[in-house]
This record gives sequence, C-alpha cells and structure tokens, in this order.
Amino acid sequence: MLQTLSNEGDFKSGSSPQQYQSGYRYLIIGLLMYLIVGVVNTWTNFATPIAEDLGWTAATTSTNYTIVSLCMGFGAILGGYLAKRKPVRFVMLLAAVMYGAGYVGSSLTQSDTPFVLYLCYGVFTAAGCGMTMNAMNNCVVQWFPNNVGTVSGVMMLGSGLSSLFLGTATSYLVAAVGWRQAFQIAGVASFCVLVLCSFLMRLPRVGEVPPKKGPGRKLVGGDREYSPLQMLRRPSFYMFFVWTGLMFGVTVAQTGCARQVADSIQTPTFLATLGIGFIMLFNGVGAIIAGRIYDRLGRKIIMVCQNIGWLVGIFIAFLGIRYASPLLLVGGWIVMGLTGGGVGATNAAFVAEFYGMENFAMNLSIVNMRSLLASLFSSASGALFMTYGSYIPVYYMMMAMAAGALVLGLCIRKP
Repeated sequence: MLQTLSNEGDFKSGSSPQQYQSGYRYLIIGLLMYLIVGVVNTWTNFATPIAEDLGWTAATTSTNYTIVSLCMGFGAILGGYLAKRKPVRFVMLLAAVMYGAGYVGSSLTQSDTPFVLYLCYGVFTAAGCGMTMNAMNNCVVQWFPNNVGTVSGVMMLGSGLSSLFLGTATSYLVAAVGWRQAFQIAGVASFCVLVLCSFLMRLPRVGEVPPKKGPGRKLVGGDREYSPLQMLRRPSFYMFFVWTGLMFGVTVAQTGCARQVADSIQTPTFLATLGIGFIMLFNGVGAIIAGRIYDRLGRKIIMVCQNIGWLVGIFIAFLGIRYASPLLLVGGWIVMGLTGGGVGATNAAFVAEFYGMENFAMNLSIVNMRSLLASLFSSASGALFMTYGSYIPVYYMMMAMAAGALVLGLCIRKP
C-alpha cells in the first residue's frame, strides 16, 4: 500500500525520496493509535459481563453506547477546534489523559451508579477517542494530500484490527480477571502507548509535501478553501451529513447489539467473539478499498457501492437471524463490515475534495457529528427489541436506512 501511494500522486513532485519517506513513519504511528483507541468500539464485549454482574437490562448498557456515539463526535469537534489553536502534541496528550482516565474510572461503577459508567466510558473515553482520531487524521493526511481517502482508510484499518485482536484479547481478559480489572489494565496501557506516540507526531513543514492536485479530477470550485461557516451554507453538506448519518446509524445499530443478536440464536461464544472482531477487521479493509476507489474513481461510484453492499449484508444477516444460522449471521456481518468501514474514509475524502485542506480538521469533525443522528438508531434498536422481543425488526429498520441513504446519495451534486 505504501509503495502504491509512492507511485501515485504524492511522490511525483520532484522532491527527494527522503522527505516523503518521513510520511510513512507518521502513517504507521497513526495506524497504531487507531489500533489503541479502536478498542472503545468493542463495547459489546464489556456489555454482557457488566449487565450480568450488576443486574442491568440491555437498555441500560445500550444507553452507554448511545452516549459513546455522541461523545466521539463531540470529542472530534473539540479536537478540530484545538487543532487550529494548539500544537498537535497538546491535543493528543489531552486525548490520552481523557481516554485512559475514562477506562480506569469506569471500573468504579456499581449496580446503582450507571451514571459513573456513562460519564467515564461514555463521555471521557469516547471523547478521547474522537479527539485522537481527528487529530491523527488531520496530521497524517497532511503528509499525503493527494491520497486523503486511501490514507484515511489505512488508519481506519487500525480500528478494525483493534476489534479483531485487542477486542478478542479484551474479551478473554474480562473472563480471566473480571471487567473491573480489565478496564484498569486497558486504561493504563492505552494511556502509556498514546503518550509515547504523541511525542513522535508532527505536521509537515513547508516544502516537505507536494501541493494537492486532486488526482483524476478537479477540485470542487477550483482550489477554494471553505471555512466551517461557509461549509454549513452549502446544501451539499446537509445532504451528505444525512447520508453519512444514516450509514453510520446502521453501523451503530449493528454493533450495539451484535453480541446479543449472536446470543439470541445460540451462537457459540468463540464464533460470536470472532464475528464481532470480523465486523471491525473488515471495517478497516473496507476503509482502504473505499478510500482508494474514491481517490481514483470519484465519490458517486463508491457511495452507490457502499449502499448496495449494506443492503446485501443486512439481508444475509437477517436470514441468519430468521433461520438461526450463526454462519449466515457472521457472513452478513463480514459484508456489512466491509461496506460500512469505508464510510469514514469517504467522509475524509469528501471533506477534502469539496471544502479543501486548510480547515480540514474542523470541517471533518463537523461532518463526523453524524454520530448525533446515528445515536438515535442505537436507542431505537433497543426499543424495537424490548417491544417485539426479537432483533428481526431491528434489521428491517437497518434495511430502510440503507435504502434511504442510497436514494439520498444519488441526489448529492457538486456546488
């Protein structure tokens, strides 16, 4: 992948190879940091043990994931705001403190104090995750201005690998030492790694990277840079915001109840844990594929492919639930993960193409507030299950969301 980048766009400017080799180092560090903070998305591995230990209902634990979805967006906004005013290292260190402290604080939760979990894990850990991802994305893509989608996808692979490897490891850690000690270990370890990585990151200096060329197509409006307020005046922003909100909403609805869905059809524990890891692993793989397609073939093609992929994956998983087939369920999850993971890379590439790089961090963080819309679907999925006692209506809802996003995506036009 790195060699591909070096042959297409970013490394044809006539600058010395040594200048651009440094970009690889930051991309690898970004991948590592995404690997660490991606653990927050494996909440479902904590939810069941916590609910069993504290006597909570599924609605109580799903509320936490709703808060996580919201606060990741607010954390990204805060990270984007600080990125224009503070050094990138400051933002990353602050995020490391919030992320690690949130895990450790979550271990103090008692059966009658769910607000402790909501505050520590839902707010601090999630906000720290959002800040880290925004700061890393903004920093690393500056080294690869002509491959924003691809590079964003490479970093998001770290989040997918996190769920497969660290998420699976966390599941076994919870079984071995209990969820409280698992939270404490995760908090301390992640804090140490994030702090170390923060001291190794920096933005490129003038002349270290080539100018943005918009390979394969012209930039919207020439080379115009949009401020956040200018972006908010564009109809294209609101249409895309709803599109990505619906797409992320499907992801939230899926991952928020994934373990419970697997348990409802008596999926073996190992296969359920592996399946959840596969969702996030293929999220990462899909992010690279989507980013590459966007960079080379454009926005409309990848958005249509993502919507169709969602519909196919949801339908396969639906059949798995309907006929109590764990293999069909996991197969559907893989297709959904492969498709859904590309939405984040599409967001980054869309913001860079439509609104420029000067205010990329803040503009991307506003787009990523899609979590406000998406969080509603996590609560809706829990309400549907409580009403009907089945996850089949949840998958009906997800099909409707993906179909609506398909129609909306076809309506987006360049300003």
